[in-house]
Amino acid sequence: MNPEKPIWLWKTNNEFVLLKLFCILLGVYFLSKVAGFLTHRYEIIQKHGKRLDRLAFRTGCTAEERKILQNFYFNLKQRHRVLLAHNHIKDFLRIHLLQFLAHSKLETPERFLSLVSKLLDTANHPSQEPQIKEFVLLKQNLKISFGQIQSQGIGIFSILSADLSFLNHLETNSKIEICFFRNQRGTLTFRGIVSENANDTCGITVKLIDV
Repeated sequence: MNPEKPIWLWKTNNEFVLLKLFCILLGVYFLSKVAGFLTHRYEIIQKHGKRLDRLAFRTGCTAEERKILQNFYFNLKQRHRVLLAHNHIKDFLRIHLLQFLAHSKLETPERFLSLVSKLLDTANHPSQEPQIKEFVLLKQNLKISFGQIQSQGIGIFSILSADLSFLNHLETNSKIEICFFRNQRGTLTFRGIVSENANDTCGITVKLIDV
């Protein structure tokens, strides 16, 4: 036996040597494909993170808000980052932001609210009331949840919440605050009363008590 040949490869019958060599080459091929795929996906995520930063800069976000956006993006679950990197940021966030926030903990929700409002172009809306599909903060005592306006009437709003635990402690006729952001006036707050709490759909109906 040639001592320079790999012993494990030549231990068995010679007719299996080619099969072993083929398996080795096939394994190397698949490993290179997997490594290439992971590298490509990583590059897409990094590239999209920079694209998000440029978009935030163009929409007037401050350096602190842009930093919050980057932290939020890279703290998302991997599958969410990949989905976000392959879709138009504004349309995708309008649909899926509450889902993302259900898996994230925000340290500065007010700053994040202003960031989202600027990013999605609701901060410059002339109305001094939150609009349909606009994101808001829901506050009761020390508890805070992100929400999204689903429908509105005269002095009444239907709102989805990102935090089911927040909804669980809400009672009908309890007071709640709705906060939203406008560039000219900053964070605005409406106070209301919970007229309906539908935990099964993660939504509440709020009747305003001061407009």
